[in-house]
Amino acid sequence: LSGMGAGVAPTVLALLVAVPPPATAAQAGPSTSPAPVPELVLQRQHTFTGEVRAILIVEGEVWAATAGGLSIHRRSDGAHVRTLTSADGLPGNSLRSLARADGSHVLVGGDFGVALADIGRAGAGEAESIVKLGCDHGCTRFDPVYAMAKVDGGMWLLRHQTGLQRWAPDAKGKWTRKLDGNEKHGRWHALAAAPAPVVGGLDGRLVFCADSGQVKSQFALGSPVLA
Repeated sequence: LSGMGAGVAPTVLALLVAVPPPATAAQAGPSTSPAPVPELVLQRQHTFTGEVRAILIVEGEVWAATAGGLSIHRRSDGAHVRTLTSADGLPGNSLRSLARADGSHVLVGGDFGVALADIGRAGAGEAESIVKLGCDHGCTRFDPVYAMAKVDGGMWLLRHQTGLQRWAPDAKGKWTRKLDGNEKHGRWHALAAAPAPVVGGLDGRLVFCADSGQVKSQFALGSPVLA
């Protein structure tokens, strides 16, 4: 890649899906093959750094959490629709995770917090379509939301430093934090919920929790748990 210093590994700038070649005349006739999938290119000018941390299919679009904002592309042809940033209501531009909250909202996790995006309105670029959660006093603390996992009635969030948080909507649909896990300090990075959460850290710890988020048991794997 041009403009990169010596010894610096290139950044992956694109997600490509190969399109199969058209059938020849000899192959004419009924086919059960799926329709060709269009090429989707997440280019540097749409993701700023070219680093894509998470992707989510949202209706007819592909949402990509990048180091420079939320990049939205049409699923049908890969065309770039728009990139949403902190100017649109996100808690910062460096994003880490995406999860479907319900039928009309997506949770967007970043380095400084999490936001709830209205799918129809945010995708159309409407004002006030993204609401930051838990930022009553500002989203200023670096504590990335590396992973999210859906559970009955809500969502588990895993933050790098403070660990597990459980969020859920109230009777009026407002998302609030319901409880925290009791493993507060660490370098957490990976999360699975089946249905109770299991979290992994960069320090090699694998922690099994109860439905309440309380630690039941943990093991030292000796290697960082990344996903």
